[in-house]
Order: sequence, then C-alpha cells, then structure tokens
Amino acid sequence: MIGDTGTLLVLALLGAGGVLGEKSSEEVELEEKAESWNLVVIVTLLAVCIFFVYLLDSSKIRWAKYLPESVVTIILGMVAGSVLRLSGQTLANLITFDPQTFFIYMLPPIIFESGFSLQKGDFFSNVGSILLFAVPGTLISTFIVGIGVYIMGQYTFSYPLTVLDSLTFGSLISATDPVATLAIFQTLDVNPVLYMLVFGESVLNDAVAVVLFRTCLSFYEREHDGWAAAVGQFALVSIFSGAVGVIVALFAALVFKLTRLSELPHLEASLMFIFAYLPYLLAEALDLSGIMAILFCGVLMSHYTHFNLSSTTRMATEQLFKTIAFMAETAIFAYMGLSLTTLHHTFHFGFIVTSILLILFARAVNIFPIAYFINRGKSSRDKLSAREQFVMWFSGLRGAIAFSLALTMQSHSLTAVSPETKSVLVTTTLVVVISTVFVFGGGTAPLLEFLLHEKTPAQRA
Repeated sequence: MIGDTGTLLVLALLGAGGVLGEKSSEEVELEEKAESWNLVVIVTLLAVCIFFVYLLDSSKIRWAKYLPESVVTIILGMVAGSVLRLSGQTLANLITFDPQTFFIYMLPPIIFESGFSLQKGDFFSNVGSILLFAVPGTLISTFIVGIGVYIMGQYTFSYPLTVLDSLTFGSLISATDPVATLAIFQTLDVNPVLYMLVFGESVLNDAVAVVLFRTCLSFYEREHDGWAAAVGQFALVSIFSGAVGVIVALFAALVFKLTRLSELPHLEASLMFIFAYLPYLLAEALDLSGIMAILFCGVLMSHYTHFNLSSTTRMATEQLFKTIAFMAETAIFAYMGLSLTTLHHTFHFGFIVTSILLILFARAVNIFPIAYFINRGKSSRDKLSAREQFVMWFSGLRGAIAFSLALTMQSHSLTAVSPETKSVLVTTTLVVVISTVFVFGGGTAPLLEFLLHEKTPAQRA
C-alpha cells in the first residue's frame, strides 16, 4: 500500500494524467517520452536522497548528525541538475513542476501528518503563545516585508514593485518551514516547550500565509470593498475551514466507533486514508482553505479517531502518513535543487539582499515583542529566556510552501504582473529558501550548543 501511494505521489509531482487536448500522435508520443524520463529522474533522485539520509543517520561522524536532511536533499538536487545541464539543454528541459499539483497532492499529507503527530499535551498547554506567534506574527511579517520591499524598490537599488505585488510577495515569503531546525531539536533533545513553540508556530503559520496569499491574489481578479473587507474574508475563511476539518474528523471517529471495520484492517486503513484527505478537497471545493481544514482534521483524528482503530490499522496508518509526508518533503527540496541549476532565472541581487534583510528584521519584530508580551503573564520559571527567543528568531527558515506559492503566482494568469516580475519573485524566493535552509538550518546545532549548551546523547554519555 505504501509503495503504491509513493508511486502516485511521484506521478502527482510530475503532473501526470493532465488533459492533453487535441494534439497529434507525434506530439503525444514526445510528451509521453519526456514524462517517462522526468519520472526516471525524479524516482532515481528520490532513491539517492533516501539512501544519503540513511547514511547520515547511521554515520558515526559527529558533524553528520548536525547536517539537516533538507540541506543534503537540496545539494543532491543541485548536483543532479548540473549533470542534466551539462548533458544538454534537452535533458534539462525535461524537469517540470506544476505548483497546482503540489497543493493538491503533496502539501496535504505534509500538513496532515504535522497535525496527526502533534504532541497534544505540549501543544494545547502552549496554544495561546503559539497562536500569537502564528497569526499576528505572520501578519506582522507580511506587512513589514511587503511595505519594506515596496519602499526600497521606489527609492533604492532594489527591484520596483507595486503595493499589491509587494504585499503578495510579503505573504508568500512569510510562510516558515523550520523542518531542518526541528530535526536538530529532536537530535539534541531541547526544551519541549521551545520545540513546540517553533513547531506549532510553523504549522499554523503555513495555513495563515496561504490564506493571506490567496486573499492578495483575489485583489488582482476582482474589486474589493477595501482592506477591511479582506480582513473579514480572511477571518471567515479561517473559521469555516477549521470547522470543515473538525466536522470530518468527528464524523470519522463516529463511523469507526459504531462499525466493525476493525475486523477488516485493509478496509479500515483505506477509509482512514480517505477521511484524512477529504477535508482538504471539501474545503477547496467550497473556496476555503484546505490547509487549515486538513490541519484541524489531523489534530482531532489523532485525538479521537485514532483510538477507535484496530492496533494493526493504527500502526499501518501512522507509518503510511509519515512515509508519504517524508517523500513529499524530500521531493520538493530535491526539486528546489534541480530548479536552481536547470530553470531559467532572473536574478536581481538588490532585491534578493533587500528581501533577506527585511525577512530577518520582520522575524525579529515578530518574535521579540510577542515573547515579551507572553512573558508578562508567566511565572519567572516558565518565561522564555532571551537565548530561547533568539533560537526562535533563528528558526525562521523558508521552505516548500513559500517556493510553491511563488510558482503559483508565476503560473497564475495575472495580466497586471509582468512575466519579468514573476520570474524575479520566483528566483528571489528560491534563493531565500536555499539560503535560509543552508545558513540557519546548518547553523542550528552549533547555535544550540553555544547558547543553550545542548548536547547530543553521544556527547552526554
């Protein structure tokens, strides 16, 4: 079952099965051949990435424990892309990626698994702090980066953007993805509260950033009553999306409780998988946020539905969800490396530098004032220390969602945005993602040892 799902995942990445339209048999044959080679490249690269991750995990070399999997995957993607580039432009052009496919097939398992594997005790005991970092924090980041790149583009060497273009970029680049940092957190066994704050913020932040991005896109397509109406739309979409996830999860729990599906584990696991995916599709069909819906569904299914399953199905679904999420994350990071060396890019170094500086500044304005506000209501023992706040600031990596949102904007039929501007935004987002993953992801372990004096289990022995 896991193998079949993995095959479907790879096919989804490649956008297989799309509508070909009316084309000659020769064109169809060429597309099928290109798609086959595309599949070969991606599957081979995934296998190589998984093998290297295994080597890292089993290695006794000290620095290997500190090297995030995402960094290794991006490097391998860059190497593969360079080989394809040296082999000829034709081979390099075989690599394609449909951002819509990413949001339909690849993102849902990543978000669902985040909610399903959530340590609920730590999460709900810190849910107020997490919500403050995730919702107001993402809004702060969006507006600081958005207004910042607009002003810098008008008066300095940065790339000039309209106000709407700037805010759209601010929303997509505000999606954090500290997967590399969290992996190091687990290796070094950091404070569970610090881990949960970073993890919880990133999960909710993704949902908020996507809703903000779609709200900004809607301004290109139709007239609004103003930003106040947009804020109201954002709130309603968030509430109703969460409600969809809650309803599906509770209904699933009831179904598994009242039936004897546990006697047929293969049917039970199949239905569990369908219920896990359903809220995303339902929310998207209702013009709501599928990410928000599937996140809430994952959290509630792990709390209610999970305990109504047979032991066989529990084990099978846990491994299934982890496997699919791992393959999806690995595939997207590998594609980032591939795209850096195979796709055509429009580099604007002034805009890249400006964006990185504004992102770091916005992260600081997000973390430190909110942490100060949170600490005022806590006892001295439970307060976030200055060092822990700095680690949270350091954990603001960008990743798959930011890059995919940029590709979505590029593929979107926005006549108000020039092709050059779209290309600049995609290139800048890719550079920001890779830079933050390498610098902040790779620097997490040394930082933790220096600031918090955390050590690996081997070092403690």
